[in-house]
Amino acid sequence: MVNIKGIKGNLHLLMILGAWYISNGTTILLNKYIFQAMLFQFPITLTFIHMTMQSGLAFVTIVIFGLIEKTPIPTDVYFKRMIPISFFFCANILLGNVSLRYVPVSFMQTLKSLTPVFAAVLQYLCFGSRLSAQAAVSLLPATLGVALSAYTELSFNLIGFVSAILSCLFTGLKFVLSFALLRGQYNLDAINMLLYMAPPSVLILFPSAFWFESTGVMAWLKAPDRTEKDLAVLLFSAIVSFSLNATLFMVIKATSSVTATIAGNLKTLVVIIISIIIFKNPVQFWNYVGMIAALAGITWYGMIKNKWQTTGTSEISEGSQTESEQIKREAAA
Repeated sequence: MVNIKGIKGNLHLLMILGAWYISNGTTILLNKYIFQAMLFQFPITLTFIHMTMQSGLAFVTIVIFGLIEKTPIPTDVYFKRMIPISFFFCANILLGNVSLRYVPVSFMQTLKSLTPVFAAVLQYLCFGSRLSAQAAVSLLPATLGVALSAYTELSFNLIGFVSAILSCLFTGLKFVLSFALLRGQYNLDAINMLLYMAPPSVLILFPSAFWFESTGVMAWLKAPDRTEKDLAVLLFSAIVSFSLNATLFMVIKATSSVTATIAGNLKTLVVIIISIIIFKNPVQFWNYVGMIAALAGITWYGMIKNKWQTTGTSEISEGSQTESEQIKREAAA
């Protein structure tokens, strides 16, 4: 007898994962297109536009329409704890865009696979939490793969490389700071996180965007070949960046940690392949070897670390998100 309910459930999951793949890939590829093809080479301003849009859409989703339940946070906690976390939240996204400005998508995505490595090191330094030997060993191929990919990258750029590495570091710092400051009191989903962190990110970004990029942005807007289509692409990229978080919210609710880990790394591989086809950046054999080694290592690590396999302090399991959700967020990075 055919299990109709099971088939519907699988189709629903495939639709959610498909929407996540599309929104994630579109966000990354569209940002690269904006930098490379449209010559809008202003990562701070682009991040500012995205954060402004995400602030508004998160407010509409949660406060106006009530589509997602709001997680209440006291005012004193917000200013004393959430604002510092917002800085790292904002810096992570900004540095990712800076990296995209200077290096190919394939290289940036490979570098970003180091995020769990930084998270593990920071957890050890801050909490004394040690990974199991098996989990630690699984990070070696990822680290060596990234090193090989960087060494053989034909389009290597130091600014892009450093920005991607710092983005991984700031992601890990945001994770650790969330544990240190929130102590498991508030479990923020992707949309609630935007509601609380995107508005202060807008305030953080505005002075830098104005000071460093306003002249260039005005010159770009006044260029003779500028069209309404270019402005529409900028606006669309901001909307898609919000859809990425919305689909991430659905993925976290609908999948297990193992499924999210495998799907997340497969998503990265798909984005890398598509980016090479679209942007035609030169890639040699050892680049591919490094990419595959990095993604295989992170997939192995994610499957081992279904839950944090730690010894030492238990603080690591008391953060603002459940362990399962954190693994899924790492997979989505």
